[in-house]
Amino acid sequence: MRDVAFAVSVFLAGSFASSVEAATTYSIQCESCQTDSQFRAKARDLESLNGGGGGNVYVYNLGANVVQKWYISPSSVGGGGMIPRAASQVAVTTTQLPVGDAVRIETQKAHNLYTTGGNSLGPIYNVPVGQLKLPAADGMSTYDVLRDNNLKGQIESKLGDIDVLNSMVSAKVLSSLMDVAQNATNILGLKQASFLLFRVVMSDGTWMDYRLNMSETTADAQDESARTPTGQLIPASPANIQGRWSGEAENLGPLVDHLAKLGVPVVDASPGTYVTEVVCASSKCTIRRIQR
Repeated sequence: MRDVAFAVSVFLAGSFASSVEAATTYSIQCESCQTDSQFRAKARDLESLNGGGGGNVYVYNLGANVVQKWYISPSSVGGGGMIPRAASQVAVTTTQLPVGDAVRIETQKAHNLYTTGGNSLGPIYNVPVGQLKLPAADGMSTYDVLRDNNLKGQIESKLGDIDVLNSMVSAKVLSSLMDVAQNATNILGLKQASFLLFRVVMSDGTWMDYRLNMSETTADAQDESARTPTGQLIPASPANIQGRWSGEAENLGPLVDHLAKLGVPVVDASPGTYVTEVVCASSKCTIRRIQR
């Protein structure tokens, strides 16, 4: 009888190991997770959002340099045969598993970047355009950059230049970022989450974000990131423009000129020299002005 019991236990252990090995793997960051129960709850939440099909879930707290792995069994099973039976609910089990060395190394390297990068894997740097020492950008605005791919390309190239990088980013951040980018494994997907974000501010106060991955030699201007000096969106193309822009805190005249140069139909709703409001719908914009 003991031999039978032993054989059954070996079979069940082997079945569990096979299920764990074949399971889908997910990962999620949780900086508020401190206890096992909090890590477990976060793993359960992520697994349920992915359809309740079960899987291995890594939950990591980069600030504390802690990572846990949880296996969650599927919450439903379907019938077999030629005609599948309806799925039925089953009891869900949650089991904490040991974390492999490769994942611990990934977490350690990401922790180093997170702490040196101001509690972020993608630290943001505000860059006055003059710091790039790019003559073509002198006196230009983000409006010009959006309409001039050559100028945008020059800014992207400058942000990838090693001398420019060293003048803006500390050696410790660059080294930590490179460690993550060059790590042998990427089980947690932290390579994709690690980058530098440069917010290039033009001479008129308008700005746009550029992302630099360590695997690239040039930065990449981010879609929909162009902003006026007060942070209002600057449309990059005439397609599907809609929204309201307020002129209470800034002059929207340059925005109106930009819309016209993009070919967007612009209609004045009132006379005047100062733009107080721009309202766009169905790729047509109405301008309200007052006399100043």
